Amino acid sequence: LQSVNHPNSEEIRERQDDLKAQWNELADLVDDRRDRINNAYDYNTYNIECRETANWIKEKCSWLSPLTSSATIWGIMQLQRRLQHLNTDMAAIEARLQHLDEQCEKLENV
Repeated sequence: LQSVNHPNSEEIRERQDDLKAQWNELADLVDDRRDRINNAYDYNTYNIECRETANWIKEKCSWLSPLTSSATIWGIMQLQRRLQHLNTDMAAIEARLQHLDEQCEKLENV
């Protein structure tokens, strides 16, 4: 309509500019909402992982309490296997804690 010199071409252009501005404002609001939802998701995931890791550590600590040093060879072998398994789990827990530290730093910068 503007190219054919419509009598209301100025009004049409103003309306078009208004619509573009409203569209851009809506797009900004959607982006903001998406960012807030993603941040909330990351925060909740972090909290879940922290609770799971804390429970995992408590479980491994509970393994230590019933450890008795039996004088028999079978008792010593059982104790050795249990401690080797615990050592492997400790490495996994350490890696998980490092991951949680990285997530924490990321969330602090949000």
